[in-house]
Amino acid sequence: MARPSPDQTARSATTAGELAERDELAVRWVFPTYDRVLTELGETPIVLGRDAACDVTLPGKETSRRHAEIQPVGPLYVVRDLGSTNGVLLNGQRVEHAVLSAGDVLRLGDWIGVVVGPENGPSSAFEVDQGMLVGPVLRPVLELGRRAARAGLSTVMEGETGTGKELLARALHTWSDRTGPLVAINCAALPESLAEAELFGHAKGAFTGAARPSLGKIRAADGGTLLLDEVSRLSLPLQAKLLRVLDQREVLPLGESAPVAVDVVVLAATQQPLNDLVLMDRFARDLQMRLEGATLRLPPLRERRQEMGYLVAELAKKHAKSQTPALDAKLVEALCLYAWPGNLRELDQLVRRLVSLYADQPRLGLSHLPQHMLPRSNAVEPPSSPASVPSGAAGRPSAPFPDAQGATEPLTRQRLERVLRDNSGNIRQAATELGIRRQDFYRFFSKAELEALRRAGPK
Repeated sequence: MARPSPDQTARSATTAGELAERDELAVRWVFPTYDRVLTELGETPIVLGRDAACDVTLPGKETSRRHAEIQPVGPLYVVRDLGSTNGVLLNGQRVEHAVLSAGDVLRLGDWIGVVVGPENGPSSAFEVDQGMLVGPVLRPVLELGRRAARAGLSTVMEGETGTGKELLARALHTWSDRTGPLVAINCAALPESLAEAELFGHAKGAFTGAARPSLGKIRAADGGTLLLDEVSRLSLPLQAKLLRVLDQREVLPLGESAPVAVDVVVLAATQQPLNDLVLMDRFARDLQMRLEGATLRLPPLRERRQEMGYLVAELAKKHAKSQTPALDAKLVEALCLYAWPGNLRELDQLVRRLVSLYADQPRLGLSHLPQHMLPRSNAVEPPSSPASVPSGAAGRPSAPFPDAQGATEPLTRQRLERVLRDNSGNIRQAATELGIRRQDFYRFFSKAELEALRRAGPK
C-alpha cells in the first residue's frame, strides 16, 4: 500500500481527542533582526512574504512577494512554498511543504526563523546580565538562580563544557550580596594526596612539606562563596568530610585538634547530573541532597538556536576592533544547525576568528566557516538508510529515534505498528514507550490505518 503524502497524512489526523491536539508553536526570527515580535501560529493560515498585504511581512530582495504559507492541518502545522524564487528551506533542505516541529530552522530568503514552543518568553528579552548573554532560553535559569542566591541556598550548576558555569557562579555570588570573596577550586585538578589539605587547610608541620600553615579554600571563602568546579571528581572520603562541613558549619584543618567555624555558601558545578552519578555509586547521596538547595541546568548552545542572532551580534561587537562585516543568511543558518560540542565557548572563539581574519570583507558567508561547520558535515540530523527508515513528512530523511531507554533503533513502519498493537492503538502510550512525539505516527499511517490498529488490539 502506498504511503500517503505529508499533507494527506496531516489532514487525516483531524479526529477528535488525542489526534486533534495541536502543540502551541511560534516562529522567532533570529536574522536579519533578532528582536522582532514572535510570529505565533494559530487556528488560521498565515502568509509570509515581502508584500505589505501578507500576514507577516519579511522585507528584502531575496524574499518573494508571497513566499510561503504556514497552515494548521489537524494536529500539525505545515509550511508550504507558494512558488517563491528562492524556495523554503527547513533545517537546510529545500521543501515544497513540510511539518514544523519545535527546534526547526526555517529560511525564507534572507530571513531565518526558529520554531519555538509555548514555554518561551517575550521576543524582546535579550540583554547582557552579569557578563552573560541572556535570551529567552537562558532567562528562566537566571531568574531561578537570582532567587536561590538571595536565599543563601547551596546550588548545583549542571551543564556541558563551555556553557558558562563559571560566569553563572560569579553572578550568583554577586546576587547573594555576601561580603566575603568568591573562591573557586577545580576539583579535577586536585592531586589526591593534597586535596584534603587544599580544601580544609592544615597546621604547620601537619605533613611532610607543610612548612607553613594554610587556611584552605573553604576558610578562604569565609563570609562569601565557595565554587567547587567538577565536584564529582572529589573522592568519596573527601565527599564525606565536605558533608560534615556543610552540616556542622565548621572545618577541622589537618594537624589541628579543634574545629574552626566557617560561613560559606557552596556552589557546585558538574557536567553530569549528580543524581546520575549517585546511581553509578560515584557520588554520595547525602552530599547531593545537601548541595541541591537549587539546581540550575545551563542549556547547551544547540538548545539556544533562537538566540543565535543575538549571540553572534553581541560577540561580534565584543571582539571587533572596527566595523564588523555583514552576515550572509546561509552562514547564520549553518550556525543554527551546527551541533556546538564546545557550546558558547566555541561560538565565542569562532566569532573572534571571523572578525579578526575577515574584517576587510564586506560580508561573511559559508566560505569563511571552518570545514567541519559547513552544512554537509553537520551532525545535528544525520540521514538514515532509506531501506530502513522512510522519509518523514517534512520531506527530509528521518533519523533513527532514541527509544525510552536511550538506545537507538531505526523507526520503521513495522516497529511503530508493533508498538501500537501492543498498546491497543493508543498513540499517546506508544509514543511514551518509544520516547518520541505523537506527531511522528501521523507521518507513517493514515487515519483509517490508525483506527484499524486501535480496533485490532494486541496480537
